[in-house]
Amino acid sequence: MKVPVIMMTCLLLTACQRHAPPAKHAGLCPTDSIGQVTEDHLPVAAWKADLVTCSYGPAESDAIESTLYVQEADQPLRRLATGLTGTMHPLVIARRVFACQENTILGTTAPMLIDLDGAARALLPHAGSLRACNAVGTGEQLLLQYDDVAGADSAPFSIVRVYGSDGEPLIEQRFDHEGSIAFSVDGKPYTADVLEPEMPD
Repeated sequence: MKVPVIMMTCLLLTACQRHAPPAKHAGLCPTDSIGQVTEDHLPVAAWKADLVTCSYGPAESDAIESTLYVQEADQPLRRLATGLTGTMHPLVIARRVFACQENTILGTTAPMLIDLDGAARALLPHAGSLRACNAVGTGEQLLLQYDDVAGADSAPFSIVRVYGSDGEPLIEQRFDHEGSIAFSVDGKPYTADVLEPEMPD
């Protein structure tokens, strides 16, 4: 089964869903930080909860850090993790959130896996400049594509990793050109597209 790559285009939770642009501060996010505050909400019906991202940073800047909260029915906002950057994907069945931790602006060191009880752990260190971070396979697996270069006169290449919903890598492979990567989940084969490598940022 071939699953198309979904480009990393929104701040929160690109699990094959469309969301409205983040609203300016709507009342749930703390406002004791300096800079612009935005809120992004995602209802997750299977959890009977909303994921809320509060993002802070200077106006018109890409240097944005986020704090992730969960709000369950009739319960107060509960913080799950801080210092997050880039796209986050809810793993609905696993009841976790995969934080891609985009590394070209703020220099984060590794993606993170966050449980709904607030336990968070860093995964393998980033293998280059994070180019894409997409849900693939059953929607509970994540493909991360990194661009890198061996030297000033060398052509770029990509390192691609696919993580399972438990945070363990299913496969890692180098690509010198665009292509596809194959992996399996519970014995079922999947493939996902890999972009043409580019010079890293």
